[in-house]
Order: sequence, then C-alpha cells, then structure tokens
Amino acid sequence: ADGSFTDFIASQFEGFLGGLGMKVDEKNQILWANSGDILNDSIATTGIFAFEIGSGKLRKKYLPRPNSSHFFNDLVLDDQGFVYISDMY
Repeated sequence: ADGSFTDFIASQFEGFLGGLGMKVDEKNQILWANSGDILNDSIATTGIFAFEIGSGKLRKKYLPRPNSSHFFNDLVLDDQGFVYISDMY
C-alpha cells in the first residue's frame, strides 16, 4: 500500500453526519454505521445507516421520529444479522 486513501462516501451523503459506532456484516457485505451530530447541546440528529461495502451505495437508513430525543452511539451485530444500538438519551 502506498498510504493513499479516499472517502468511502461523500460528506453528508444521504444525510450521514459524523460517523460513530460502525460494524461490518461480513456475510452480507454491509457496513452498518451510526451517524450523529449534536447541535447547541440540546438538539441531536442521529440515524442508523447500512452501506454496501463494495460500492458505498445506501441500502437502508433508519431515523428516529421527528422531535424525539435520541442519539445513537455504538452498535453490535448478532449471529443472525440483527443490529442492536445504544441510545444516549
């Protein structure tokens, strides 16, 4: 490797903000990632995103209901492919 790199996805692609917890589903070749940003210490924007590893294409996106208090931080995958997240609020 020559030390070069490229972005996996473009900045703010499909609403993805700062990357937090991430895990790879090797069987399905999916990168699961929590995204979030805290605005002025009280308003949080957060979501769970699933990207195809080979292309970066968004496969799924889960956002909390508007005006709800959530901030998704870390995540884990189980052997059946279920995703579990931690919510800081």
